[in-house]
Amino acid sequence: MKKTKLFLILLILAFRATSAFAQTKGQITGTLTGTSGKPVAYATITVFEAKDTSIITYRLSDEQGRFKIPGLSLKVSLRAVITAIGHSVWRREFTLTPESSLLDLGTIKMETDMQEMEEVLVVAEMPPVVVRKDTIEFNASAFKTLPTALVEDL
Repeated sequence: MKKTKLFLILLILAFRATSAFAQTKGQITGTLTGTSGKPVAYATITVFEAKDTSIITYRLSDEQGRFKIPGLSLKVSLRAVITAIGHSVWRREFTLTPESSLLDLGTIKMETDMQEMEEVLVVAEMPPVVVRKDTIEFNASAFKTLPTALVEDL
């Protein structure tokens, strides 16, 4: 009889501990689409603590634009920041509670953000001297010599 009561007490305590642990974490979910309605694949969803902007976690959206971020703390002010190439940054602050530990952000329409650059020039210069292990290479065009100069003059 005593063993049965002890077993029941332990079982009740284990159940309460399990249910209390299950309520200590929350998650956010959602789907990302562009202005054309196509999914935004491989966007970065980062979750920060709102008070000091320290990163808690981050995930990437899948090929259909869906994402799920589990394991978020409850009763803490958080900020979600979503970034994707060619799209404007999306931000939202939220707080998860034991009563509402799942936040479904629904379908998020990411605005297109393209900027056209005027002109890009790529200029490269060879160094005059390169040392590679036991070899020294000289770039002859980096030195001024007379047209009739010999290799020794270089």
